[in-house]
Amino acid sequence: MPAKATPPGERPVAAADAAGGGAERRQLTVLFADLMESTALSESLDPEVLRRLIRAYQTACAEAAERFGGYLAQYLGDGVLIFFGYPEAREDSACRAARTALNILERVAALNRTFQEELGLEVGVRLGLHTGTVVVEHLVGDRLQTPLATGETPNIAARIQALAPRNSALLTAATCRLVTPVMLCEDLGQHTLKGLARPLRLYRLQGESGMASRWEATAAAGLSPLVGRQTELAWLRDTWREVLAGRPRWVLLSGEPGIGKSRLVDTLAREIQPPAARVLDCQCSPYRQNSAFAPITDLISRKLDLTRPDPPAVRWGRLEARLVQDGLAGEEVVPLLAPLFELPVPVHHPSRDLPLPRRRQKTLEALTTWLLQVAEREPTLLIVEDLHWADPSTLEVLGGIIQAHGTHRLLLLLTGRPEFQPPWPLGDGGRVWTVSRLEEKDVVRLVGAVAGERALSAATAREIARRTDGVPLFVEELTQMLVETGAGETGGGSGGRPATAWGEAIPATLQDSLMARLDRLGSAKPLAQWGAVLGREFRQDILEAAAGAGLNDVAAGLGRLTTAGLIARRGTGVPATYVFKHALVQEAAYHSLLQATRRDYHRRTGEVLEREFPEVSAAQPEVVAQHFTVGGAVRSALT
Repeated sequence: MPAKATPPGERPVAAADAAGGGAERRQLTVLFADLMESTALSESLDPEVLRRLIRAYQTACAEAAERFGGYLAQYLGDGVLIFFGYPEAREDSACRAARTALNILERVAALNRTFQEELGLEVGVRLGLHTGTVVVEHLVGDRLQTPLATGETPNIAARIQALAPRNSALLTAATCRLVTPVMLCEDLGQHTLKGLARPLRLYRLQGESGMASRWEATAAAGLSPLVGRQTELAWLRDTWREVLAGRPRWVLLSGEPGIGKSRLVDTLAREIQPPAARVLDCQCSPYRQNSAFAPITDLISRKLDLTRPDPPAVRWGRLEARLVQDGLAGEEVVPLLAPLFELPVPVHHPSRDLPLPRRRQKTLEALTTWLLQVAEREPTLLIVEDLHWADPSTLEVLGGIIQAHGTHRLLLLLTGRPEFQPPWPLGDGGRVWTVSRLEEKDVVRLVGAVAGERALSAATAREIARRTDGVPLFVEELTQMLVETGAGETGGGSGGRPATAWGEAIPATLQDSLMARLDRLGSAKPLAQWGAVLGREFRQDILEAAAGAGLNDVAAGLGRLTTAGLIARRGTGVPATYVFKHALVQEAAYHSLLQATRRDYHRRTGEVLEREFPEVSAAQPEVVAQHFTVGGAVRSALT
């Protein structure tokens, strides 16, 4: 059996680099899992038995990581290191890590039932999770042919797992902040870890809270005032009145992450109160894009308590009673829907003999009919969020509802990101509404509402408006970060947060979301990083000259960045000028570069401006000086 490995943060940690090279900074949530009492097991078990046990444990960890999008970076003896946010960032990396930890504990518990029966023994596992910044670098010629991740983050994850009770997971405050209140965590107070000068507050992961997303959790905790959405809300209210008059409608609210789609939906839903109408809401999930009818079955399970550990016959009866109540033939429909809820169908029931395509079609028709039948009986608001993650079967059900003729009083209210294009014709009953950004005056109002009694200076509020570009989520998170750190408060005559500190002002809650947008660019990501060095606004010809041969087909790459909504062309003149649509996206791209790389890029830019663009140097000498200053070329900067 391999010897106990050195904690990973004390030396480079291996991982695979899908991108194939380059070093960059990124925020990771690291999960470290350790098999307990491995030395004692190696002394008491035959090597073949021990090998089978360890392989089963490693497989449990690997399968859990794969299920929730983690990257299995390395086996360290009987430890397992898993990265979340690498090689591609995701908006909910910390929650994925927490779900993986819970799943590993479930899988180990299942393994123990087998080990107890076969071998008369039980294994234990300890898990540690921490979120922080690492540097990922690909070492060409390295025997492992993998990149290295360095920094204290893996080390801290390894250290805290050693403090975890048997079969449990511990989180640092940095991770707990990102998963609460989607996850339930028990505060264990401050702890001193070996090798760390500062104590860390640790939390024990207890389980999921039952809330599907941070938005749902935020809504439950209390929302900030809705600002700048009077036009959209008035139009939604008018659409609902049309539905009440017997004209079914469907609406897709389209917009980038954080723009406020869910907030508009929530506001309308709160105004439509039962028993005058029925509100049904469900959400597509990135974890279940390949699960047929996933959001609809989740909705039914939630409404009928089908997830409770009742006997199958009780759950079957509950499903049949609701179908009959809604006007359907329960004895015919329940056997079609039962497999969706893991209910066994009687052996001799005719539905078991249906060919799979025919069974799927009848199931689709049954779900569509059921939802339409509900709307025939009473006005219904059916909400389906995040259609960019919808499974194909769910889209077919929604298509069937949209194309159904009749006077059913149904408003189908959908949300999705710009990349989702509805596969149904708009017709007279449908409309796509693109949710716009807030104006500066509305951003300032929102900043004041979020800050509350901890008033921020007017200069700080304006700077928040400039950097967040009217995206409400960005406004709230950045404001909350400044309030928590005490920066930017009114008083002292300083005018708020020092300008030099703004460059690092990206809340941890937004780091993963911003990096996910950059990672999805693939080969165009280095272009975004180069553009970020040049500034919020940059010229294509200067970019091409400064980057040199390091970038291929700049024009095509700029087209990809434009299509992705990260930059926009300003005017139609020559040379082409582009601007980052979000200051925070520019800063995320900029700070993903290593400091040494940034210095090199700035120095090269200064040299190019001085040599090839004398008109820029003459008109904006301060820009050239700034590039040389950051690039470490002090003499050139002074000139």
